[in-house]
Amino acid sequence: NLCSASTTAVVTVNPLPTVSVANATICNGNSTILTANTNGTTYTWSNGGSSTTITISPVNNTTYSVTVGDINLCSASTTAAVTVNPLPTVSVANATICNGNSATLTANTNGTTYTWNGSGSTSTKTVSPSATATYTVTVGDANLCSASTTAVVTVNSLPTVSVANATICNGNSATLTANTNGTTYTW
Repeated sequence: NLCSASTTAVVTVNPLPTVSVANATICNGNSTILTANTNGTTYTWSNGGSSTTITISPVNNTTYSVTVGDINLCSASTTAAVTVNPLPTVSVANATICNGNSATLTANTNGTTYTWNGSGSTSTKTVSPSATATYTVTVGDANLCSASTTAVVTVNSLPTVSVANATICNGNSATLTANTNGTTYTW
């Protein structure tokens, strides 16, 4: 019977969705938003997210991936790296002074910027409070991360002292007594 027929079929090749996510850098304890820049219709992030954006707060450097699907059921994936910079370590020792004296507070840190409450923009601050006070310093580093700490300056009151005047005749002696709550005496 040697009959034959032919037909054609068209294969439509749909392009994959284009997807990009920018890398991010944050300070430890902060969050960032990753956005899938695409014309997709479905989103599957490695952390379980399912929208165009995810808000994340990793404590270590982490790579996130997203798979994007489009209306043609095509999909594409990409990744974004989130770098987590540590906060600067900062400490300031407490101090104890007598009323009327001063104390120099020093921020022990590897910071690059210093902001003390009240005023001050260096790693040290000299203070002369008249009563016990708390001082705060915020230290920034080269990664634009910052951390704060406080120091207490305790102000001790001066001892009260009085000595009564004495009147004596020439050749006699007098006993002078320091009326105070002191522990040492220098005449």
